Amino acid sequence: MYNAVHGRESGRLRNQPSQKPTTKHTTPNGQTRHRCLRKKISPQSDREENVTVTGLHQYTPLPDSASSIRLLRLLPGSRQQDIECMLYVTELTAAVDQYEALSYVWGDALPTTPIQVNGGTLQIGLNLRTALLNLRLINQPRILWFDAICINQQDFDEKPGQINTMGQIYRSALRCVVWLGNAHLSKPNDVPQRDTKKAFDVLKMLGDDAAEMKRMGKKVEPHKGDLYKKLRADMNIEHALFENEWWRRGWTAQEIIVAKRAFMAWIWILLRGPSTCSGSASQQSRPSLKKVQRIRDLAATTTINPADELLGYLIRTRTRDATDLRDKIFGVLGFSGGRLNDVGIVPNYRSTVGEVYQDAATRIITVSGNFNVLGLCTQVETPTAPRGPSWVPDWSSQSAIALPLVDDALGQLRKTNASRGSPLVSWWEEDGNVLVAQGHVVDVVSRLAPVQRQFDIIEGVPYDVEDTVDKPKFWEVIGEFLDSMDIFCQTLCTGTLMPGGREETEKAFQDWLATLSTIRKLMAMKADKKASKAFKTASFLGYTKKTWQSYGDFIPYLSQVKERRLGGTAKEYLCLFPRNTEPDDQVYILSGGRVPVVLRPRRDGTVEFIGEAYVHGIMDGEAFKPEDCTDVRIR
Repeated sequence: MYNAVHGRESGRLRNQPSQKPTTKHTTPNGQTRHRCLRKKISPQSDREENVTVTGLHQYTPLPDSASSIRLLRLLPGSRQQDIECMLYVTELTAAVDQYEALSYVWGDALPTTPIQVNGGTLQIGLNLRTALLNLRLINQPRILWFDAICINQQDFDEKPGQINTMGQIYRSALRCVVWLGNAHLSKPNDVPQRDTKKAFDVLKMLGDDAAEMKRMGKKVEPHKGDLYKKLRADMNIEHALFENEWWRRGWTAQEIIVAKRAFMAWIWILLRGPSTCSGSASQQSRPSLKKVQRIRDLAATTTINPADELLGYLIRTRTRDATDLRDKIFGVLGFSGGRLNDVGIVPNYRSTVGEVYQDAATRIITVSGNFNVLGLCTQVETPTAPRGPSWVPDWSSQSAIALPLVDDALGQLRKTNASRGSPLVSWWEEDGNVLVAQGHVVDVVSRLAPVQRQFDIIEGVPYDVEDTVDKPKFWEVIGEFLDSMDIFCQTLCTGTLMPGGREETEKAFQDWLATLSTIRKLMAMKADKKASKAFKTASFLGYTKKTWQSYGDFIPYLSQVKERRLGGTAKEYLCLFPRNTEPDDQVYILSGGRVPVVLRPRRDGTVEFIGEAYVHGIMDGEAFKPEDCTDVRIR
């Protein structure tokens, strides 16, 4: 195989074809003819479409979809020649380190463009053609694996086995080539291309600096040097790299994490993976560069229970795109070297999106022995997937959701347990559509404040509530908590304490409240409601961004307020409720549940799952009574 680093052949694969592709086409009467469609093209232009078009390429079945794979031999050629390939079958165990795995975005399904595979024409997406055009070598073949061609996408019997093997395919590759290209940009002088080239130049220099620091035994801190300042100052560089669609695709997370090494390529540019990672890992202060950190967090995700581990991956890849919405689940099964197979989810592309999501939720609950997956359930209608049972997360939705409460405000597993560590008791009825749990009612929702949106936290939660709700109702909701502020503080940070304990947390809370007085004065300058709204969306947001650092250490502890609403219960508990909570909804504690949940009674005797709740005073089992538990049928 051709080694892209050293420019030489590094070995041949077993059963590797040696014949050249043919453009022969057999007619119905058995005659062999050449059939070519030709266009006039400039000798200097990139070949954007094959001139030669023949009969369609036909796949042959794999001997074993779980152990056999197809590899693509990209034949050498210039940028002005047709793309020709040879596709052949080999055993995965015989191909270790003998191919490169391509990670890229499929792009739009239409239009397509033809290439030649084993002498037949195969239609592929424009982005894939651009990748092949730029990855092809002049005088040496290149061995690649990528799902669009190496898996027969029309064979629903083959796909599940290949999908289950994808993690091992990327682990067995010599390297993973990350293609960030855009099929519609082919001119070197295009501004986006110049920005991307500049970005890669800067990142490579950062990586080289980091490697040199490490070699000299120094602390690797490239973010403190002049090169990092250059990256911070040039938003075009940041946009060119981190707004690329590759960061939003679901499959790419698995592909880059399980690979041993990674190339990042964009129009004639190849960048060594190790230097990229070394240089950018320390640059976590930039919002866009946090996308890199999220990938690293995924790689570090590991728990004792494979179902909890799978849930962690699903949470961290929730906002990534998928052409096929079933791949929101199937696309993460290759993490952890096959460990996730123990959850029992088998890719089945004959199942509907709703069936795949429901099966995943069922398996996660069964194998994990907890209800943590319920924290991802939102009652927001999405046109992309049919509404399923309320206890099944809709993974197709990319809208803002509240962070699950099974973790604390800093993302660590919550130390308290509302059901006192009781075992999970659950089963399913009505063809798996009704989840039956054991639990009991604790309280009833009586008062609600508005939903806290993303920027409400920046503006200040107390002010937003006071400004939006009439004074009497506001005092009903938070009652005496404005006197001591202790319970109010604990509710906003969902019981998450700073290292110094309650005293340090309350001090940070008071400091944060003090900064809000300036904001209140600014808002008071606009007496007219209409003008106030315009002021908030323009001048105010600019002001808050510039003074972000002045908000103190309490801001991270407000992370679970977003997309929830303050509220009160009939027994005078102060709570953070799910956004869709309504008066008379019921607060339950389920056996095996770590946090209270809000359920809504239905006429048929079942209940609808609304979401998790923080209820100050009962988060560590204070209100849980095992003897009161009965069947709770959640539809």
